[in-house]
Amino acid sequence: MKDDADIKREIRNMYSRTNMMLRRFGKCSMSAKICLFRSYCLCLYGTALWSKYNATTLLQLKYCYRKCIKMFVGHAKYHSITDVLLNFRLPSINTVIHV
Repeated sequence: MKDDADIKREIRNMYSRTNMMLRRFGKCSMSAKICLFRSYCLCLYGTALWSKYNATTLLQLKYCYRKCIKMFVGHAKYHSITDVLLNFRLPSINTVIHV
């Protein structure tokens, strides 16, 4: 009775949504990309119900969120996530999942 399977499903969905948006909207302006990312990747409903999960599974979700943001806006892997979040006014993963 753990929520690990649901968290892994959200990870797969975030990767697939980000890749789909990159293929379809990769040449759009940055403001359009941010609007799309907010609409399609920040809708993590039901996260407040997660109560029993492994810490590594939640870390995988956090890494997935960071990687998807950087990949979608075109920043390098080693670029600061804090800088990206502040520049594009995106919430951190802790804000999104209410940890």
